[in-house]
Amino acid sequence: MSAARSFGASLNNYIVISNNSTLILSNTIAGPLQSLDNMIVANGSTVTMNIDGANPGPYIFTTNLITPGTNTLKIASIKNIGSIPGQFN
Repeated sequence: MSAARSFGASLNNYIVISNNSTLILSNTIAGPLQSLDNMIVANGSTVTMNIDGANPGPYIFTTNLITPGTNTLKIASIKNIGSIPGQFN
């Protein structure tokens, strides 16, 4: 078992957002010790996020991001950044 799987033995974890659906992300998806195997955003779907400069880590942990079709990543808000314009890595 790899180090990425040391937290849990769960496999085949996935989220599918498809056919003009919207996922509003208010926190994080998965984590560094147990990521999603696949996140699929497909066919006109939207992922909406709120960015917090106080959270320096990723918001989505996935091994495979699959995005067939035309999809949208929407940033609903940005807070806790030192200055505007801000730089994100």
